[in-house]
Order: sequence, then structure tokens, then C-alpha cells
Amino acid sequence: MSTKRFIIQNVILVIVVTGSLFTYKFFFEKKVAMVNLGEVYKKFEYTSVMEKKAELTMNARNNILDSMKLDLETDYRRIKSMANSSDEIKKAEVEQFTIKRQEFLDRKGSFEKSNTEMMEQYEKQIWTQINKYIEDYGKEKGVGIIVGGNGSGNVMYSDDSFDLTEDVVAYINSKYKGIDN
Repeated sequence: MSTKRFIIQNVILVIVVTGSLFTYKFFFEKKVAMVNLGEVYKKFEYTSVMEKKAELTMNARNNILDSMKLDLETDYRRIKSMANSSDEIKKAEVEQFTIKRQEFLDRKGSFEKSNTEMMEQYEKQIWTQINKYIEDYGKEKGVGIIVGGNGSGNVMYSDDSFDLTEDVVAYINSKYKGIDN
């Protein structure tokens, strides 16, 4: 009788362990997924909003520089045409032109630096928002790990079934618009 009891206990134990593993695997184990970061960044609507904002600022700055450049060109032609003017007048005009030219170069350098800083700040804001939304997505969808693939060695290959890029893009854009999923 004891051998039969031992076998029954072992069968029950195997059934319980198998059931527990099955339950864990399908109900508690977190999923691992991958998103293409380049695609997420490009398709995130906030990215285009920030790019348009940057473009407006850079266009306004370029208009200022174009105006300053036009003034310099006009002054240069005027100085060139001053053949009959006294040396003192020419010297004063050249000094004034040199000052304006330096102001133009300083402003151009300042704008280039500001444009770079602005783009870096906007990119940081975009990535901060993307990271927050992806974290929210993972929590809501029960994904334990979301790996960012960008073709630079982080993820060398993933089966398409792991790729949640389009789903994540739709999710973060709806979050950005204030729509609950």
C-alpha cells in the first residue's frame, strides 16, 4: 500500500507543480518587448510640434540676419561708390561698416549657439516624454521589459512578435493628446 500511496502523492505533486508553472508562465510572467526608438521618435506627434516651434524660431533669427546682411551689402556698395568723397568721410564710413559687420558676425554666432542649445533642450524634452509614456505603457500592458532598439548594437535582432513600436507610437500619441487608452 505504501508504494501506491507514494506514486499517488508523486503524481499529485507533479500535477500541482506543473499547474503552478503553467499559472506562473501565463498569468504572472512579464513580457519582454522591443521598440524601434528611431521610429518612435520620428512618429511621436510631440516631435513634430517641437520641430515646428524650433523652425519658427530659427526662421525669425534668419530673417534678422538676412536684414543685417542686406544693410551691410548696401553700406558696402555705398562705400565703393564714394570715389569723390574725402578720406575722412570714407574712413568714418569704413569704421561704421566694420562695426556693423562685427555686430552681424557676433549675432550670427550667438544665434547658431542658441539654435544648438534650443534643439538639444527640445530633444531632451521629447525623450523625457517618450520615456515616461513608454514606462506608463509597460505598466498598463504588463510588459516587464521594453528594450529600445536603434540599430547601434542595443538590439541586434528581435522577432517581429516582440516589436511593439507601432502600438507604443499609437499609445504615446494618444497620451500626448490627453486620450485615455
